[in-house]
Amino acid sequence: MNRRLLLLILLIFSRNLFPVQPKHIHGFKETGSYTNFFFLYEKESVHGQEEVIFRPFFSGYREDLSGSYFKTSFFPLFSSIGTKKWNRTSYLLFFGGDTTYHDDSGEDTDFGIAPFLFWGKGDTAKENYFSFFPFFGRFQSKFSWSRIEFFAFPVFASWEYRDYKAYSLLWPIFLYGDNGIRKERRFFPFYSNKSHTGKYERVSLFWPFWSYGRENLDKREPFSYSFLWLIYSYKKSYYGNMKSVGIVPILGSISLFSYGFDNKTSEENYNLLFFLQYGSNNDKDYRKHIFFPFYGYSRFANKEFRFLTPFLISMNTNSYHVRSKFRYLIPFSFYQKSIYPGEDGSQFYYKLWPLFKWEEDRSGNFTFNTLTFFPIHSITMDKIYDPIVSLIEYKHLGNGEKRFSLFMRLYSQEWTDTKYNWRIPILLSYHSNKDESNFQFAHGLFGYKKEPKKTEFQFFWIFKI
Repeated sequence: MNRRLLLLILLIFSRNLFPVQPKHIHGFKETGSYTNFFFLYEKESVHGQEEVIFRPFFSGYREDLSGSYFKTSFFPLFSSIGTKKWNRTSYLLFFGGDTTYHDDSGEDTDFGIAPFLFWGKGDTAKENYFSFFPFFGRFQSKFSWSRIEFFAFPVFASWEYRDYKAYSLLWPIFLYGDNGIRKERRFFPFYSNKSHTGKYERVSLFWPFWSYGRENLDKREPFSYSFLWLIYSYKKSYYGNMKSVGIVPILGSISLFSYGFDNKTSEENYNLLFFLQYGSNNDKDYRKHIFFPFYGYSRFANKEFRFLTPFLISMNTNSYHVRSKFRYLIPFSFYQKSIYPGEDGSQFYYKLWPLFKWEEDRSGNFTFNTLTFFPIHSITMDKIYDPIVSLIEYKHLGNGEKRFSLFMRLYSQEWTDTKYNWRIPILLSYHSNKDESNFQFAHGLFGYKKEPKKTEFQFFWIFKI
């Protein structure tokens, strides 16, 4: 398992370790207003934040201070997130749009139905484009290129970046690009040459049989490589500090057997295809032991990754900013604990799907519910869908407020040191605080309201005595 794959796995399963745009009410210490109606409706307002949910049809969140918002409908089929400066929208998971409001150039909007239809518009000409794949189209300032054009793809395509332009016929068979510094020639699969003066040079003949290249020519120690398919692969740095050899190479870095070392990091690696892998260095900050698919262990700097069969995954991070543990038994058990030393905060999440979920966040909020709908950690999925299937819900918020409900919120109650509310929707409700209490049957068919100086009874919704 190489470092790029390990990094990808860490990003996927540890995405909530990084600061993101707020999507739900967070970080408050005072109490606000809260109400619900069965599992169907929920509204909460506190300290410039408001969230409304009509399950599963719609949810909306807004924060006044930052101007941020988050909306969903049958999530994840539709979602929209943004601020006053930008907006990102997703429909049916495969098409959506982005809008950005620039102070200097005005509005820039992009929308697409992947991979067929894309268009963009803005207040400047470079932001206007249209693409109807594979028939014809043009992109402006997208996919790391200044301009991309195609007609009856793959019959014709061209792309450019600054003064570099490339043209392709019957992509990927014929390709030509040149600006004097950067060059590219291809007659696939017979010949290919791609070079950038002072950076790299890559050549292949009769792909995938033979290829050669030089990389990092602008670095302190460049390296070169050669590849003869099913015979050998070889990579070596200019001063000999890094070298790797592959026997019976199949594709890229995958070979029947390969060996490599790097003197700068004192690393050594041995691989038998991708089933058996071993790697280590003298500083013990790099280790790799893979016996796929039964067992694997990888350590790089302050991150550890381990699997026992593909279904049991374990990851640890121990850095200055965060210390975290992650355990995942696909798809039933999800455990995560994170400590943030610099912020004197922590969070804990455990889900045994579909039986229960236990969560403690960095704001001091504690949540427990059974049953739970979604097998992995997703705040939005949990918040929208868990009440639909829940038998028991309990929350102890960081501001001291507690909430409890039973049987898909057929019964709900909230209480603090100064207030106590409970309800059975449509049938019964009771509210009390330091100054008054209020009881109603059938929303006022019968009820009473008690205040410090008087008590008022209500009959048939309109009669009060």
